[in-house]
Amino acid sequence: MRRCLVVGFAVVWLAAAVVAADKSADIAKTAVEQVLRMQQDAWNRHDLEAFMTGYWNSPELTFFSGARETSGWQGVSGRGEGDG
Repeated sequence: MRRCLVVGFAVVWLAAAVVAADKSADIAKTAVEQVLRMQQDAWNRHDLEAFMTGYWNSPELTFFSGARETSGWQGVSGRGEGDG
């Protein structure tokens, strides 16, 4: 559950960044909603790789779950050295 909250927070943060960068709030809102729907569908299919496509694919990406920190898109997705 905590991981879902952290992921949710990250999505909200990404949505805010997209809105700030785009001159048209309506276009940005539609784009964010599309990513969220895609992630929701992927999550419901238990498809972590598809879910992760909504995030920055970088070793600098960091996720937190409680006191645990996981670095890198591949580490979070389970395709790197970490267990995701």
